[in-house]
Amino acid sequence: MTSVISNLNNTNQPILALQTFGGKFELVNAYTALSFAITTDTNCLITVYQSYDGVSLDSVSAYASVAGVFFSKQINLLYKYCRISVFNPTGVAQTYISFMTRWMSVIPLPLETSNVVVVGGSISLAPSSNTIGNVGVNNLITQTLAIRRVDFLVVGVWYRVASVGLTTGSEWNAIGAIVDGESEPVIGRLFKCLSIGPAVAGGGECYDVEYTTDINCNITNIPAIQPVSGTVSLTDPTTVRIRDTYGDPITTTAGNLMVGINNIYTANPLHTIVDSGTVNTKAPDSFSVRVSTASSTGVQVSTGGHLLNFLAVNLSAVADAYIKLYDSVSAPSPASDVPFMIAHVSRDAAARLPSIQVDTSNLKITNKLWVRAVTGSADTNTDVTGLTVDICFFGTST
Repeated sequence: MTSVISNLNNTNQPILALQTFGGKFELVNAYTALSFAITTDTNCLITVYQSYDGVSLDSVSAYASVAGVFFSKQINLLYKYCRISVFNPTGVAQTYISFMTRWMSVIPLPLETSNVVVVGGSISLAPSSNTIGNVGVNNLITQTLAIRRVDFLVVGVWYRVASVGLTTGSEWNAIGAIVDGESEPVIGRLFKCLSIGPAVAGGGECYDVEYTTDINCNITNIPAIQPVSGTVSLTDPTTVRIRDTYGDPITTTAGNLMVGINNIYTANPLHTIVDSGTVNTKAPDSFSVRVSTASSTGVQVSTGGHLLNFLAVNLSAVADAYIKLYDSVSAPSPASDVPFMIAHVSRDAAARLPSIQVDTSNLKITNKLWVRAVTGSADTNTDVTGLTVDICFFGTST
């Protein structure tokens, strides 16, 4: 036989009057039995709880000990989890207690019939060497999903129906578990106890349920941005704020608010937002244009849109290149038109092809995009002696 001392089900702290030492569930599937021993100066009630999953109660047995008398017990372990509690049913606080539990690997004992009969929350003792008289104890069951008979309910506490039993429909109705004219309550129904049921052997039973009307929630994304549909009513001085597709705010106070979607407008825009039409979510077409003949004469790159970036390579080993960009309706005049951007690409005698990449950050081209390439930095320079430059433009058509 091997045994180990329990980690969570021992105590030497005196228990106050009508108080309980509650042990914790331990995984005991490696053992076949438990033993406990107790000595203290008050009568005590020892309850052994066994569970398949450490939550529900699959076996409950209780034992009584007498003040000043050493008492021990060995019990078969039938389930994976076990815990033990010790209750002081007297009106006197203990001055000392020694309570120890061991888990053991032994040949299982025959299934025993305890001298303690548990009925709901009431415990009575049959005569034995450890009898301390008839003990009536209420509300001993404190853990979630423990079962108690209807005559041990507490008014104002929430329960779930576990079994109907011999308790009649009218009695269940008085208890508070009947709704909509039922003849008996539905198993599992959550209800608040209105009155205590009659004490009848085989009466209905309820699960103890931890219940609260408090709500605990974690809210994020405040203020939240939500899509609007249907009708929005405005009352002075309500303000409605709408953002367009570029994130820019559109603000209106109480009054007329007209919303256009693809140029479709509400028929009666007074305080009303109506979804209509379709929203075009297709990405704009993109373009790439290569200009390998850039010179003093302007070359058209695009008819508008947005310029994302461009890459210029100076193929000349004897001349610096100056790339000049124009946003104009017609070809720029070198003598009078001013470029909106000039990029410089130096020469390299070793012919390592110096290059420059310019990010224009989605630059809007209102008219047409033109390019010139010369060897001088001045706006009106037209010199292209020895210059050869290759430029690639990337943008969108809208």
